[in-house]
Amino acid sequence: MQSGDPVLIGGVPLDALFAFALTLIGLLFLGNLTYMLLRWALDGRVSPGAAKWAAAISQYAVIIGGGYASTRYLLAFDLRAFTASLGVLGIVIAFSSRQIIQNGIAGVLITINRPVQLEE
Repeated sequence: MQSGDPVLIGGVPLDALFAFALTLIGLLFLGNLTYMLLRWALDGRVSPGAAKWAAAISQYAVIIGGGYASTRYLLAFDLRAFTASLGVLGIVIAFSSRQIIQNGIAGVLITINRPVQLEE
């Protein structure tokens, strides 16, 4: 290994990983700032519940949108591969929890139908 080769972690250069971590910290700060500014702007104009919901939705939109963009461009994230792996994971979880779901449905049906009485 030569001294000019970049250090890779999972195929991602170390400087890109460091930039990604700093970006996430910045996005958390920016999301909280968005929340506070929107709450300040909406406090007297709408109900407190609506102001809180609007501010929270905008905060999460900033954090999730920025997180996706930084993941896509800094870490070369492939959304199609991630979605496919989530689909496979969902199938695995569904097949592995089949027996648990069947037992839960059977318990509900026994409770509703009551085929056995208490004195029997």
